[in-house]
Amino acid sequence: MDASERKLIEAAVRFAATAPADVVEQLAAGIWGRLTVGAAQGARDAAQAIGNPRHRALAGDFVEVWRLEAPSVTASEAAMALLSAAATEQDHRRRQRIELVWTGPATVSMPARQTVELLAGMIDGAGRALTLSSFGVFPVSRIGEGLRAAAARGVAVRVILGDRPADADWLDWRNQQAFGRALPENFVLYHWPLESRLRDNAGNQGLMHVKCAVADGEHLFLTSANLSGNAMSINMELGVCIHGGTLSRQVERHFDDLIARGTLTTTCA
Repeated sequence: MDASERKLIEAAVRFAATAPADVVEQLAAGIWGRLTVGAAQGARDAAQAIGNPRHRALAGDFVEVWRLEAPSVTASEAAMALLSAAATEQDHRRRQRIELVWTGPATVSMPARQTVELLAGMIDGAGRALTLSSFGVFPVSRIGEGLRAAAARGVAVRVILGDRPADADWLDWRNQQAFGRALPENFVLYHWPLESRLRDNAGNQGLMHVKCAVADGEHLFLTSANLSGNAMSINMELGVCIHGGTLSRQVERHFDDLIARGTLTTTCA
C-alpha cells in the first residue's frame, strides 16, 4: 500500500467513524453506479446529496482525497474502501465494555478510581472529537490544560456548561477561570440560553444538568460529578464509562443536533 492509498483509507475510516453505515453506503453506491465514465463527478454528486452537513463535509473530503491524492485508485476500489470501513466500524460499535468509576471511600466490592483519572485519560487519548457537559465548572488544571492540549493537536473540543438564571451574568468570568482566555478556534463553549429553556407552572426555568463526556464517538462517561476539584477527587461520585458500542455515537449526534437547531448556543470565554 502506497502513501496515497493510505490517505484514501484514512479518509474512508474518518467518514465511517462519524456517519451511519447507510450514509457511507449511499456514497459508495454513488461511486459504484458510475464505474467507467465520470466516476469522480458521480461521487461529488452523491456526497452533496447527503443531508447531514457534518457527514456531507466528510464525504466531500473523501472524494477530494480520492481525486487529488489517489487518482490511480479505481472507482470500484474506492467504493470497496468505503464499504470495508463501514463494516469494520459496525463491528467495532457492536463490541462494548462497561466500567464503574467510583470516587470516594473504597470497599472490596467497589475499588476507588478518581474521576479525574478517567476523564483525563479520555481527553489525552482523543484523536478526533471531545464533548464535555457539566452543570458546575471550576478551575481543574489537569482538565483545562488537557482540553487545550487536545485542541492544539487538532481535536474538535466542545464544552457545554450549565448555570442557574441568577448566575448567568458571571458565566464568562467563570469560563475564563476554568479554561483560560483566547481559546483555540476548535475549542468552543456552549450553553442553554435562558430564553430557550423550558419552564414549570411556577415560571421556574430548567437547568442544563447533564454531566458526561464523549471521546471520538467511542467512549461515553456518564457521571454524577461536576467539573470541579472536589468532584474530581474527594467527593463521593459514581459514574459509568461505556467503551465501544453505539451509545457514544448516539450521544455525540444528539449534541450535534442540539447545536445545529440552536438549542445550545456559543458563549464567549
